[in-house]
Amino acid sequence: SRTLVVDLVDEAPPIEVPGAAVARVEGPRQWLTFPAGASAAPVVAAVAASYDVADLSIQEPDIEEVIRQIYSRG
Repeated sequence: SRTLVVDLVDEAPPIEVPGAAVARVEGPRQWLTFPAGASAAPVVAAVAASYDVADLSIQEPDIEEVIRQIYSRG
């Protein structure tokens, strides 16, 4: 999965947008996860349309996590 890190202008309840799930909330910062194969554009657009966003970034999965998942599937 990939992670969209959203910095809101003010603290808010967990963000609810289609295609993503809130993984963590710390003050005005929220981490939303979405499938690695999915485009980030619809998630970003939904967040920007519904919330007052100060900043956002996308985090790709760590290579170690990808390798761990490959080997755990056998």
